[in-house]
Amino acid sequence: YTSEEDVLKTLNPLFLDELREKFTGAEGTVDESTRLRNLRRELANIRFIDPACGCGNFIIIAYRELRKLELDILTRLRDTGQLNVINRDGQYEYAFLVGPAGVSNSARIGARSIEPQVTINHFYGLELDPWPASIARTAMFLMERQMDQEMMKEFGRAPSRLPLAHSAHIFEGDALTEIDPASGEQVDRDWSKVLPVTAQDVADGKRVYIAGNPPFAGQGKKGTEGTEEKKAKERGMCLAWGDDYAGYLDFATAWFAKAARYLKTLQEQTEALGAKVVPGDFAFVSTNSIVQGLPVASLFIPLFRDGWRIKFAYRSFPWESEATGKAAVHCVITGFTRSEATVTTDGKKMKEVRVFDYDWSTRRTVEQDSVHFLNAYLVEGPNVLVEKRSKPLSYQLPLAYFGSKPVDNGNLIVESEDYPVVVTDPVAARYLRPFVGAKELVQGLERWCLWLEDASEEEIASSSVLSARVEANREWRSAQTQTGDAYKLRDIPHLMRPNKARPVEPYVCIPSVVSANRPIFTVKRFSADTIASNATFTALDPDGFLFGLISSSMFIIWQRTVGGQLKSDLRFSNTVVWNNLPLPEISEEQRRKVIAAGRKVLAAREAIEERAGEPVSLADMYASLATMNPALRAAHDELDSAVDVAFGASRRCSSDEARLKILFERYQELTAAEEAAKPAKKPRARRRTAK
Repeated sequence: YTSEEDVLKTLNPLFLDELREKFTGAEGTVDESTRLRNLRRELANIRFIDPACGCGNFIIIAYRELRKLELDILTRLRDTGQLNVINRDGQYEYAFLVGPAGVSNSARIGARSIEPQVTINHFYGLELDPWPASIARTAMFLMERQMDQEMMKEFGRAPSRLPLAHSAHIFEGDALTEIDPASGEQVDRDWSKVLPVTAQDVADGKRVYIAGNPPFAGQGKKGTEGTEEKKAKERGMCLAWGDDYAGYLDFATAWFAKAARYLKTLQEQTEALGAKVVPGDFAFVSTNSIVQGLPVASLFIPLFRDGWRIKFAYRSFPWESEATGKAAVHCVITGFTRSEATVTTDGKKMKEVRVFDYDWSTRRTVEQDSVHFLNAYLVEGPNVLVEKRSKPLSYQLPLAYFGSKPVDNGNLIVESEDYPVVVTDPVAARYLRPFVGAKELVQGLERWCLWLEDASEEEIASSSVLSARVEANREWRSAQTQTGDAYKLRDIPHLMRPNKARPVEPYVCIPSVVSANRPIFTVKRFSADTIASNATFTALDPDGFLFGLISSSMFIIWQRTVGGQLKSDLRFSNTVVWNNLPLPEISEEQRRKVIAAGRKVLAAREAIEERAGEPVSLADMYASLATMNPALRAAHDELDSAVDVAFGASRRCSSDEARLKILFERYQELTAAEEAAKPAKKPRARRRTAK
């Protein structure tokens, strides 16, 4: 189900607002009548399809809004004397007069009457489930009846619909695939057969708009109902994307691929007729995952390559469940066009890209100022796409690794309630280490683990605590699925999953997920004696430079922009976020300033705890920018100055938008330099063939 508010978020900037602007722009002009009649013809030429229509909300509202606009046009023409009351066989009605003056009005009515030109058979839908498809068909008849009643109120007449001659085209079936009757195989569904608009139709003025709310399902969840359904969905994705399918995309993006291909093919066919016309645009609601992290390049490279650009976007907003009123997922709405620039009826260009932001404090959506270009991350900036990398783009950054994964069913972990027993065992106490995951790091919780890499079999056997825990771990691992990690580690039950990258010197510990409300990405430095869990990443940081870098506003805006999210939480990634961080070459002096500023941040944290007389969690210290301790905030301002200058700013940046501009500029520079440094490929030797 999609609410009316969210349907209109999609339809208004896709095409309805432009049509309404043409209406208001025509009022009072010398050629108002001509412009309004032309606009009415434009409405009549629109074909709309929701290829995941459910109960038909998008189709119903699109039809209603176009009928409303057509009624407004007719009312305006009547009020300005362009419609006349005609006595036709004793019945008075409004009609356009055509033909030469001096002829009776009845003879001059011709074909131009006020009969609605926007009809329900101009609207199409695809729905997998027959029941909501039936509801959609019925609902369209009901909406048609309501709009006819509105016309009756205004003009005293409305069309006679019985017997029913037209209906919306709601098809039952999978939007992505269908079964080939000849082979019985699952093949790509051809949308041109569902919505049969031809190139000649487009050349003659028809326009197609595609919009809806296709089903969400992440890469790992395409079909949780069973193996066959999962295979069918994966087949649909492969058919929709073809050679462009990289495997990282949400299920909803298959609708993007098919809409883009349908309209692009139609445009190419129209151009072959000699008509350079864009046949239409498309827009979909989707999870915000499509503009975050690894999937971004997989989605946008094919779209940008084929000439599509973003027409409008609603940046991340909560999609609330009707049942709970809480956000089940966080969504974006993106609209795409292949047109170059929109021109209004008065010859002025409209905004090239409309951008809407959700204000999390007021829970309202606000349209931003004019934006000239929006990239794939829905930010104004260069059209760059950040892809997965196996090593850092900057040579000055070390690798970031996953922490250690216990794979132990809790047998190697020591919780607070178990600590007194373990610490009193003299052998076990020697191998007790602090164990830090994302939760412990951010919330300041205590947890420990048994780190037994250097423990001998004799030592383990001599300790009742160690021997019992190790044996329990052996039994648990041996009982697990033979293809999994746990079973493979059954012969080394005293060890966590081997991690050759475990830090052997001071390191910065990076939580894998933090709240999006945090003003900075909360990290800490630890000595090698503290074991980091696989809910964190680690990077060697002997002097504290990385701590300062990651604790900066420059880093968190990079994370927000190119990193993935879990709902609205920020998800760190070493391959996308860290390895692509465009840290330019910095001087020793700049490095010293970042380190010194980072130490002031640590000092401010310590001062907060001293005043409190007890440990204070990072979650409390960084709950929000508004509640941050003034001294801590001042320390971060100084840190931001040092980091911003290190990235190339002349002084501390005044906004995150300024930082993003710098980040994408540095990214372009570093990737260009990397490409230039690659050795030229040797031409292939031509194969000799026998004469």
